[in-house]
Amino acid sequence: MCTRPISEPRAYELTNVRADQIGDSVDSMLKAKVTEREGARKQQMVYTGVSAVPGSNRLIVFAPAEYHELAAELIKMLDEE
Repeated sequence: MCTRPISEPRAYELTNVRADQIGDSVDSMLKAKVTEREGARKQQMVYTGVSAVPGSNRLIVFAPAEYHELAAELIKMLDEE
């Protein structure tokens, strides 16, 4: 029996772009990478989600621990000047 990986929230502060401008892009790219790594069947077992917090210009990313490094890289790439 497969167990679902536990998703945990982490906040990522942005410096050059607004959180609400890139939140959907980060969410789509993260989901695509999970599907690429896990396959379409297992992707449904891995919960990921991204929420923008415009007042603090942060993204809250929900993902298993092993995907947070990837999320950080995606956010850094999109947040460059």
